[in-house]
Amino acid sequence: MNSVIVENNTCLGITWEGMDGVGHGGGVFLNQSTGEFSELSILNNNASSMGGGIWSSFGSGWALENSIVSGNIAPWNGGGIALWDNNSQGEGSSPTIMNTTISNNSATGSWWVGHAGGVMANNSNPHIIGSDISNNSSNNNGGGLNIWAGSDVLLDDCIISNNDASANGGGVYVATDAVGIELNRCLIIQNNSNSSAGGVSIGSSLGKITNCTISGNSGPNSGGLDFFSGSSGSVVNSIVWQNSPNNITATNSALSVRYSNIGGGFTGGEGNISEPPIFDAPHVGDYSLGPDSPCIDSGTADLDGDGEEDLTNFSGHGPDMGAFESFHGPAELQYVVQDSIATLWWSASTDPNFQYYVLERSTHPFFSEGIDTMYTTSPVYDDTNLDWDTFYYYRVATFTSNLSEYSDVISLIIEWLSINNRSLTPDNYALHQNYPNPFNPFTTLRYDLPDDIVVNILIYDMLGKIVKTLVSGEQNSGYKSVQWDATNNSGQAVSAGVYIISIQAEEFRDTRKMLFVK
Repeated sequence: MNSVIVENNTCLGITWEGMDGVGHGGGVFLNQSTGEFSELSILNNNASSMGGGIWSSFGSGWALENSIVSGNIAPWNGGGIALWDNNSQGEGSSPTIMNTTISNNSATGSWWVGHAGGVMANNSNPHIIGSDISNNSSNNNGGGLNIWAGSDVLLDDCIISNNDASANGGGVYVATDAVGIELNRCLIIQNNSNSSAGGVSIGSSLGKITNCTISGNSGPNSGGLDFFSGSSGSVVNSIVWQNSPNNITATNSALSVRYSNIGGGFTGGEGNISEPPIFDAPHVGDYSLGPDSPCIDSGTADLDGDGEEDLTNFSGHGPDMGAFESFHGPAELQYVVQDSIATLWWSASTDPNFQYYVLERSTHPFFSEGIDTMYTTSPVYDDTNLDWDTFYYYRVATFTSNLSEYSDVISLIIEWLSINNRSLTPDNYALHQNYPNPFNPFTTLRYDLPDDIVVNILIYDMLGKIVKTLVSGEQNSGYKSVQWDATNNSGQAVSAGVYIISIQAEEFRDTRKMLFVK
């Protein structure tokens, strides 16, 4: 099922075993179900008991991707998604959730219910990948996620932020009867609980935390991470910083912390530091590492301490600490164009092990095709092999004993300015690639109109929603351009990411992708 909106539905419930109003799945009910679901919008639905947005039970190995689960309510458990006893049908009977936003959902009950504002897992082993679990609330444990009753949950590359729990585990709560949780490359920030840990609370189970950034969480007893009641915890290559009132607590639990940056320090453990991590721009939610961060290359590739490297996909001399591997290359990559020659320069390396620079040129902004590679020992390079009216993208890295991160990408074009050989009116309709690209925050869009015609130029986000109307009306023929300042139709700044520019002039239609960076 693809591209479906499930909105404003209510599950009324029935009387079951003496309880009134028992009904699960306000938006979607999946029992022993499989299938693939993409680009769903599950919005503002209400369950009478569990699973305000989605209920999934008794062996449902479905996959959900590129979707939104938001504004749903369950008075019992699982405001956004409730997973119940999926492990009962064996391996592979729990769902996979990818690139999905789970936000602003609520579990509103109290006493023995009200758990899991975002996602509840009861005897279920979901794999959640690249998803955003934010701004959910529970009136009990687990504002973002509540994991219990035999569940073993894996999260990769997720954001868990601004969730709130009236009891334990503002971001994540792992109950004492769960198997455990594994968090890899996750950002866990600004969550709050009224009891126990604001970030992640793990009881009597396994907690494996690798390359995570945990910051700005708050709770009355523990801010970032709390291991209790006989838990077994492992924290590697992670940053646990500026949580309130403290960063890590462990009560009657076995905890190993290695190669991590812990605010206030951590007694014991190999390779740990306690220095300001120097995030790029945490005030706007950017927790990537700044170029001077002590966390760059300070992690370990041997995650389990057995002497064998487990990580190979990292930049620089070693893995970074935290959720985001840094990509800082030589700084200040710049250029000037004279005639048909582009002269590029960048800051020179001061590394005593410096050997050479690797300069890449591509006609694709993501360097996915058409890459030319030049090697030079000078921080200045004249590129003479260029075509007119073609966008080129450049990035540079330094090779010492290993290849460094690449620099930020710059783009340029050598334009043929003479009109002697070009008509004042184009022969064909065309939409050209924006310039610069990537951009921040201004970019120029060029298009050609051979006729007087009604033109519509719109900008869409990757979910297909209109962000900005740039042109809407009749225009004269000619070579045209329009500028976009990365705002929406309400004048608000848009988020960094990929956007699509679309042009329609009667039968002519075309699109281009643009990358807005901050």
